[in-house]
Amino acid sequence: MSLRTRIILSVLIVISLLVLVGWCSLEVGYFNAGPLKDSQGNELGFNKPLTLELMQGLAQAAWRARWHEWSRCIWSLACAVMQIWGLIWLWRPSCTSLISRMWLALQTAFFFPGLLGMLIWPHLLFSSQPWDGETISEPSGIFVVATPWLLITWAYLFITRRQDSTQPEMALT
Repeated sequence: MSLRTRIILSVLIVISLLVLVGWCSLEVGYFNAGPLKDSQGNELGFNKPLTLELMQGLAQAAWRARWHEWSRCIWSLACAVMQIWGLIWLWRPSCTSLISRMWLALQTAFFFPGLLGMLIWPHLLFSSQPWDGETISEPSGIFVVATPWLLITWAYLFITRRQDSTQPEMALT
């Protein structure tokens, strides 16, 4: 695998990890923030708009939370561990081995809720309605955070499949 491909995949994994940590921070913060208001008077609530200032308050509440409060995101945190492992694996000399490819292919089975997340992401990104408390209070975190990881693993599998099919041709010439 080329250095350029490894760098691109690594950047995508780091972005995916940032999304994961951000989403988990919002989710954990929502349940630990208590009553919260922004400078405009918007309150944190189930059907109330979620402003940037409220999100910052949620992130602060999440970082003050204890481990047992973070455990509500345990599946998402397991996804983070797999992404870190994938990042390390990507930089190994044998990153295109059959074992590597099988491990990354199994990620779809482990994080299958990411398949449903493909329906949620367009709504999160392109909806004309602002996010509200309901967006992050539902147990949808794994649906949101597993989708980028699945897309990255599929890209890896596609790239390494293409490389496998072109290498025998190179050997013949």
